[in-house]
Amino acid sequence: MTTLAVERRASAPARPPPQRQPNQVALQITGRNYVSYSQLSAMRACPRAFAYTYVEKAPRDHLPCSLILGGAVHAAYVALAFMWSWRTII
Repeated sequence: MTTLAVERRASAPARPPPQRQPNQVALQITGRNYVSYSQLSAMRACPRAFAYTYVEKAPRDHLPCSLILGGAVHAAYVALAFMWSWRTII
């Protein structure tokens, strides 16, 4: 390559990446213009369960106890961190 070609390439203004149109189907199903990996995995594993969860937005039959425990632990941690932050300020 000649030095002239290198200079032209270096001096050319950078173009912004082209803007893609939002995915209308994903926007209609999920409310976002994309579909996440977990949604794709659910669709591949069981299309009917995907439809219940994301399209029809049906309520769950039960809530796993691990989610209840995890939510309680998280809430306790947030409260402790909040109290700790006020203790260091005062």
